[in-house]
Amino acid sequence: MKNILFLLLAFPFCVYAQKKHQTVNERLFNENKTAISFNPFALAAVDYTLLVGYERKLSVKFFLGSEAGYIFASSYIGNDGQSSNKGTGFIIRPSLRWFAADNNKFYLQPQVFYKQVTHQMHDWLGKDAVNGVPSYEQLQDFKYRRIISGFNLVAGFALPLGQHSRNYIDLYFGLGIRNKKSLIAGEPTSVYNRAIGIFDPEDDGVFPSVPIGVRFIYAID
Repeated sequence: MKNILFLLLAFPFCVYAQKKHQTVNERLFNENKTAISFNPFALAAVDYTLLVGYERKLSVKFFLGSEAGYIFASSYIGNDGQSSNKGTGFIIRPSLRWFAADNNKFYLQPQVFYKQVTHQMHDWLGKDAVNGVPSYEQLQDFKYRRIISGFNLVAGFALPLGQHSRNYIDLYFGLGIRNKKSLIAGEPTSVYNRAIGIFDPEDDGVFPSVPIGVRFIYAID
């Protein structure tokens, strides 16, 4: 919901920038070969992430890039109904960006991603599990790890913030699929049977992915 709100706020500005710069900006598409990016709205998601990116031009229309981020806090609700921000982890997201035309800022971007988050938990943990069924439960501290991987197809616009500026705003939206898996770090025979509420998504399974947001890009050289 926060990402959608940010997108709605940024959309009028992006439309104005697109109308003001109808021709290609040569710094990004012709002169510059590398760029870095920053995604500020990743700081406001469920997994609070410092997310930065790097891109390298392969040709006029193709850029090879990757985003990487450190998750310094991650919200999670345990069986006691209490939310905790003690989770930390990382995300990597390599991609290939293809611009539709030489004089167009619209692009398509297939990307794969891998995210791992480890939560410091204090709860009832199932022990000596066989086929997911524990022999008994024990109240203890443990590390609960979530692993998410998947694929997205993203579409967006990279719009210059000035006639000769190296700065760009990137408005994007996509669809994809992600696979979620959870485990207890260091205890392969233990299971955590978390009570799933109406607002608490399951931790394991295959789910749709909807990346949406705004990035800021700076062309280096």
